[in-house]
Amino acid sequence: MMRLMMSLMMRLSRKAGISCAQVHGLVQSFLDGELEHGPERDRLVAHLDMCRPCGIEAEIYERIKATLAAEPPADGLERLMQFAAAVPELAGLADPPDTVEGAEES
Repeated sequence: MMRLMMSLMMRLSRKAGISCAQVHGLVQSFLDGELEHGPERDRLVAHLDMCRPCGIEAEIYERIKATLAAEPPADGLERLMQFAAAVPELAGLADPPDTVEGAEES
């Protein structure tokens, strides 16, 4: 069954005129808006529409990019510093340090 699905996906990708391997090399540029309009971009878009694994991969990259571009929570640094200070205790190490090195006292 899996072999049949892979074969079908390969045939579909050939119909789009671009392979999954080529998509992997272009998808990041496409999502960053760096891929110029033209036949190559059109083939990439067609492939992403027809190939579920490549489409899902592109969607995941898009979500990661949006998450990284979002404004961090206001208390994010404080929470990160609290977590870093708690790591030795969580790891079962004795005598956790009082402060994280390089962190400013508030």
